[in-house]
Amino acid sequence: MNPKHDILHKIYRFMSNRICFTFAVSFFSISSIIAAIPGFVFMWATVVYHFENDLKNDIILCAIMISIAAVIHHICFGIGRLWGRKWELKRLRIINDNIKGETINPSISTDNLKRLTYMIEKLPDENARLATILSTPIVIIGVLQEVMVSGSWQNGVGILRGCLIAWSIYIMLSYMITEIITSDIRRDARRMLAERNAYKGRHYSTTLTRKFVFIIILMLICTVITHGITSSTVFCSKWLIIFLFSSLTLFVGMLMCSLIFMTIMNTMEEIQETASNLSEDKAARFISSSIDREFLNTSIGLYNAAKKIVEYKDELENLNKNLEGKVMERTAEIRLLSITDPLTGCYNRGYMMEQLPKEVEKAKRYNHSLSIILCDLDHFKRVNDTYGHLVGDLVLKEFVKCTNEAIRKDIDWLARYGGEEFLITLPETDLESASLIAERLKKAIIMWPIHVNGNEINITSSFGVTGFEPPTQDKDISTESMIDLGDKFLYEAKQKGRNLVISGEMEGS
Repeated sequence: MNPKHDILHKIYRFMSNRICFTFAVSFFSISSIIAAIPGFVFMWATVVYHFENDLKNDIILCAIMISIAAVIHHICFGIGRLWGRKWELKRLRIINDNIKGETINPSISTDNLKRLTYMIEKLPDENARLATILSTPIVIIGVLQEVMVSGSWQNGVGILRGCLIAWSIYIMLSYMITEIITSDIRRDARRMLAERNAYKGRHYSTTLTRKFVFIIILMLICTVITHGITSSTVFCSKWLIIFLFSSLTLFVGMLMCSLIFMTIMNTMEEIQETASNLSEDKAARFISSSIDREFLNTSIGLYNAAKKIVEYKDELENLNKNLEGKVMERTAEIRLLSITDPLTGCYNRGYMMEQLPKEVEKAKRYNHSLSIILCDLDHFKRVNDTYGHLVGDLVLKEFVKCTNEAIRKDIDWLARYGGEEFLITLPETDLESASLIAERLKKAIIMWPIHVNGNEINITSSFGVTGFEPPTQDKDISTESMIDLGDKFLYEAKQKGRNLVISGEMEGS
């Protein structure tokens, strides 16, 4: 940052904090009294003074009136707050009451924020208007004083032209300086409104025509000054006249850049900065600090487009999340269907052949016990033949319900091995405990009534139980060997009269 600019900014911030915001604005904008210099130069070169002190007296009188006008200007813009007095214009109080330094009070209500934004945007006009009101009497008094003292209307016209030159430049500079130094706070106010979804577009704006008019007026002033100097006898050197005219033209060109081109550059930078953050920052706002209608229309259009993009982005993200959720739900449903027996709701044979080997390897690796129970419904064919297959299906469902109540949830699991045969896997369960579970299940099935069309059907089941206990690294212990041994014990229970539990430990365990 330029050190000079940094110093000016510190002074501006100090005054804004110590006194009030509008006073800091008026203090810097009052520097536009340098506009008196070209007016004085014009009067010195074109007005015929008979006495040397006449020019000095005019300058002293103008300096006194300018000082008085500056004091009144500062009072109207808040210098009274230095002593705790609200002497500023009433319409400016909302600005000073809600801005501390360069920060807008974050707790300000939305309605007050709208009024504050409007007043900040009107501040360049407000300052230029007050400058016009206070400087106009200086022009009138200066002309009348010269006419009365010199008695020459020609001198009065010369003074009038010089005063009009200074007056025009002063008003335009007051407007431009105020616009420049309030741009940041103007943008902050607009963005606060945008954050609250209360920014509906420009509150106040002017077209670029005003600035083009300023440029035309400044070019006419350059021409008038140059013509006045060339027609006077004060300057004899044509090179000096060329230098003065070139300097004035350069001054107009610089003003033109600050008025238009710098505004365009600032607007483009704001758009670039916001566009680069749009994908990351949901609160990104294409809000310009300009008060020119053309730039504001552009920024408003981009802001509305950005809001729609963010809304579409949110909608797309929500749709993606919903879609992902539905895909996961459908995947889980498909997975559940693929491992679930459609009739009874327990696991199917495919899940059993996939999961049981994992249980075996896990038990062997961590030296845990593992047992399985193979069970078969006794005389199930007789049920089908007597009551029909629908009743047989109901019996299978009731058997599964009874079994699920007898085993541990989330640890043990039941799978349909085939037909009326089922397999219960009991992780971390030794053979003795597994046999007790089978006995308990056998009794529960006997006591589980099944009612069909007023008839009560009682069923029994046979059980083959096997398993192994740690430590074991026997390679012969596998899913197939466990199922074969359990099936052997189940067959033995059937041969011995059914409704029995036969158990035996795996060899080598």
